[in-house]
Amino acid sequence: MVNPRGEPSFPPGEKIIVEPEMAATSGSLVVAQIDGEPETTFKKLIIDGGQHLLVPLNPQYVTIQITRATRICGVVISRAEKPLIS
Repeated sequence: MVNPRGEPSFPPGEKIIVEPEMAATSGSLVVAQIDGEPETTFKKLIIDGGQHLLVPLNPQYVTIQITRATRICGVVISRAEKPLIS
C-alpha cells in the first residue's frame, strides 16, 4: 500500500502485525473482510457521524462503506521486522 500523499506507506510485500482482539477506532489501520469475500483488504477506518468507511491508503482505490456484512478482522499494530536469517 504505497501512499503517494505521504505516510503511512506500506510497500508491496511488507508484512504487518494484526491484533484481532483490539477494538478498531476512527483512524485505525485495519484488515477487513468485505461482504463475505474470501480475500481481505487493508484500509484505514474512518468514522464520521453515522458513516463507517474503509479508506484506502492509495487514493487510486475506492473508499468502501461498511455494511453489516463487513467484518473487521483486526487492527494493524506494527510492521513486521525483517528477519535476521532468511
